Amino acid sequence: MKITNNDVILRYIKKDDIEDYKIWTTVETQWCDWDAPWEDDDWGEFLQRQKDSLHNTPEIFYKLEIDILSGQHIGWVSSYCIDGNEGKRAIGINIVPVGKGYGEKALSLFMANLFIYADKNILYTQTWSGNTPMLRLADKMWNCRN
Repeated sequence: MKITNNDVILRYIKKDDIEDYKIWTTVETQWCDWDAPWEDDDWGEFLQRQKDSLHNTPEIFYKLEIDILSGQHIGWVSSYCIDGNEGKRAIGINIVPVGKGYGEKALSLFMANLFIYADKNILYTQTWSGNTPMLRLADKMWNCRN
């Protein structure tokens, strides 16, 4: 499965992505500063979850990988239920080379996919006050729709 909007491609995880995740959790870690830096992440467990997801074939994918059109893998979009409530599905994004301008395109495409295939008419997002990239993205997306 691939979804594109002429700027980014959203797709299922593939085996080659695991090497990117290894680099992103050991070398290129700036994204961790924005993504709940107070959490003591177990990167071994994180990598195992990525490997395990290679074999999942759910009807609706709540996590997709982001590529730019050149084929470079740059991050992922995902969603989760707030406090386990399926009626409150939140969306998120992690792009490792921060600040390249692909966030709005990827998150918009992911949201459209969830609206259509997951039959959602309301999506949430939540973050912490120090996650300035996500705050700017959310503000930009909100303002372009109002």
